[in-house]
Amino acid sequence: MSYFTGNTNKLIESNFAGSVDALQTACVGLSGKVINGAPGYDLCVELAALPRVPVRSSFNDRDEDFPAQCTPLFRKSAETYLTLKSMAVAGTWLAGKLVAPSGR
Repeated sequence: MSYFTGNTNKLIESNFAGSVDALQTACVGLSGKVINGAPGYDLCVELAALPRVPVRSSFNDRDEDFPAQCTPLFRKSAETYLTLKSMAVAGTWLAGKLVAPSGR
């Protein structure tokens, strides 16, 4: 799980801290659906990592007290289709796709 956190969460956090709009643009560019009204988050989107395997990613931007924080979550049903290692690889691939078009 530390591989997943280091290669997914931290990649998104470091590239989009201070740029919630850029993250939203990148997510929408990958056909992500913005989830309005997600309490406690600056941005919440659902992305398709693979067919039948959506990932919900919640993002809070940095502020004076806290660094940016990203939390990608797979549905419980994802374990029907993928192993834990495969989910980590899919999450890392998705994070790479989000960062690549931003030119960061």
